[in-house]
Amino acid sequence: MTPQQIFHKVYDGAANFITPNIVKYGTAGRFVYEVSRGEGFHTSTIYGFTVVDKVTMEPAIYLCKKCDSEAEIDECITNLKRIKKNDAK
Repeated sequence: MTPQQIFHKVYDGAANFITPNIVKYGTAGRFVYEVSRGEGFHTSTIYGFTVVDKVTMEPAIYLCKKCDSEAEIDECITNLKRIKKNDAK
């Protein structure tokens, strides 16, 4: 399954209402992630970083985050790639 298919299955096709615009999907070890974008309360751009454990097919809520910049998203992706299999909850 592709990361997009996994997200569609786990979240039943529902979009995040705060950050509804999908930017990209990716894979990092046992995880797949979705980067999405939306508009904050003061019309600033905000990003959502949502993670699913592709082994358990469950959301990895402890790794999900709201970000304020693309640089912060890049940091989330880098940190996700550093997680070893045994470190995952």
